[in-house]
Amino acid sequence: MSQHSTVGRKIIAAAFAACTLVALSAPAGAKSDGFITQGIKSVDGAWPWQVRLFDGPDDPAGFCGGSLIDERWVLTAAHCVEGGYIPMVGYGGNTLAGLKRVAVDSVTVHPDYSPEAAEYGDVALLKLAEPVPAKLLVKLSDASVDAALANYPMTVTGWGATFDENLDPTINALFNLAVRNNPGLALRSAVKDGNMQVPENLREASIDLIDHEFCKKRYGSLGEGWKISNTEICAGAPGTGKDSCYGDSGGPLVAQLPDGSFRQVGVVSWGYECGHPVFPGVYARVSSFVPWIKSVMQGN
Repeated sequence: MSQHSTVGRKIIAAAFAACTLVALSAPAGAKSDGFITQGIKSVDGAWPWQVRLFDGPDDPAGFCGGSLIDERWVLTAAHCVEGGYIPMVGYGGNTLAGLKRVAVDSVTVHPDYSPEAAEYGDVALLKLAEPVPAKLLVKLSDASVDAALANYPMTVTGWGATFDENLDPTINALFNLAVRNNPGLALRSAVKDGNMQVPENLREASIDLIDHEFCKKRYGSLGEGWKISNTEICAGAPGTGKDSCYGDSGGPLVAQLPDGSFRQVGVVSWGYECGHPVFPGVYARVSSFVPWIKSVMQGN
């Protein structure tokens, strides 16, 4: 997980503020030291719900993350599939080459999602063409978990990519422009063109909840367009560089409860650069979307 989100995660903010520097698109100066910045290689089977979104059966790298929340459903970021894009899902392993692939029957994007809005529902659901084993699923957070979230250790995972630091400035500028109009398409193109390096092994980083009001003030200092919604949470490890990054969009942020179980509390969404010492990563707050998630699954 390194320069993040899959483009979507960090660059989408630029559309809001019409700023030129924005994370997910690999702007000048946005560097990362490794996949899932300052993270480590995950132990096989530690995060069984993690999936990778691929641009078809012949795509070796993928472009976004997601999580298995039901035998037939994947939760991901809306910006990964905006415009009705239908990906293929890889699951059941820690290496990209070892993932089993399954087709997607349908994509449902949250009705409030809009890359131009300051507050948006950056979540989407993918209905799989065939079921996956129930043992791979992650449970979703609720209000009680969120209330004590500051006390629980959290981990973000993914196969986030990193841009070549020597990427031609002209190509970089064009990518930044494209990603503002369609983050998912821009990211898929960048990976296919070989401008992004993708780790073969799943990566993880331990991060902490950042106080919501504090985060709002920090991002607010960048200008009117950088707002943090109540349907979002901020997480990071200030000064450590630990963060999700390009290619991690849509992936899960999970909290470990005292009984050892896990709950998904966030979906990798956006942020200012990767591993920034001042601006933490921003995640869609899962508990805010549980009613919508249930209604979509029950209605399909």
